[in-house]
Amino acid sequence: MPTIGEFHAKYWGRKFNAPPVPRIPQAYPGWQGSVILPSLFGVIGARWDAWRAQLRWWWALYRRISGLGALQQQVLLKALTLLESPAYGAAKTAVRATAVTPGFNRPEAWLDYSREVKSEPNRAENMFRHLRAMRLVRDAQPGLSNPDQNLLVELAYHEYAIRPWGN
Repeated sequence: MPTIGEFHAKYWGRKFNAPPVPRIPQAYPGWQGSVILPSLFGVIGARWDAWRAQLRWWWALYRRISGLGALQQQVLLKALTLLESPAYGAAKTAVRATAVTPGFNRPEAWLDYSREVKSEPNRAENMFRHLRAMRLVRDAQPGLSNPDQNLLVELAYHEYAIRPWGN
C-alpha cells in the first residue's frame, strides 16, 4: 500500500508543474495564507462564541431568578448556602450509606429505627408530616419522581420556616 509520501513523490514526479506561487518576503504564499488565515480568526471566533454562550446562560439565569418572588429567592439562597456548606458532604455520605444498606426494606431492619423514632417525638411528628406532604404532592402532581417530590416538599418547608404566616 503506498504511503502519502510515495503518492506525493509520484504525483509531482510527473511532467506536471505546480502553478506558480507569488512569493512575498517574510509571508506565506497566497494559497497557504488562505488555509491558515481562517484558522487564526477561528480561534477568535471560538472564544467569541463561548463568551456569547456564557453570557446567554447568565442572562437566562438572571431572568429566571428575577421572575421568582422575594420569598422564593430567599429559599433559593438558602438552598445554595446549604449546597456550599460542609454539611452537604455529610448529608451525601449519610444518604449513600442508607441507600445501599442491605435489607433496609425488610420489617426487622426497622426495629432499631422505630425505637429511635419513638425516643424523639418531635422528629417523629416532622417525619410523619413530611410523609403526608409527600402524599399530597404526589396526588396533586402525579408523575414526579420520589427525589423530586422530596426536594419540592423540603423547599416548601424552608419557605414555610422563613414566613410561616404565608405570602
